[in-house]
Amino acid sequence: MNYVFYTIWGLIPLVYFLLVLWSRLEQSTHVRKGKKASRESSDLFRQAIFVSACALVTFLVDYFFVDQGLVEDILPEFVPLGFIKLILFPIVLMVLGKIVGGSKPIRIEKAPRPTSRR
Repeated sequence: MNYVFYTIWGLIPLVYFLLVLWSRLEQSTHVRKGKKASRESSDLFRQAIFVSACALVTFLVDYFFVDQGLVEDILPEFVPLGFIKLILFPIVLMVLGKIVGGSKPIRIEKAPRPTSRR
């Protein structure tokens, strides 16, 4: 049962890294065509690193706290262990997201001016 969760926790960062690769490949083809390069791949890379760190923290919390039985002492008996492992990754994402903070806001450098119709 643990391998299912470990596989899911490992596949989520892998998907982000594949998106980074796809974005870099698409960006390289657009630059050749003369279009402006975007910062999407660098943002995706930072997100992939963050999700990888969350997956590592989730694995460590699962291995050292949940599997050792420390969580079962805190939570009531009717909460199944599988449910705890299921919600562990979203909880770690939320907590680390609050600690690290959000990304910088996206600002529009030159806003288009509305044309006046008369």
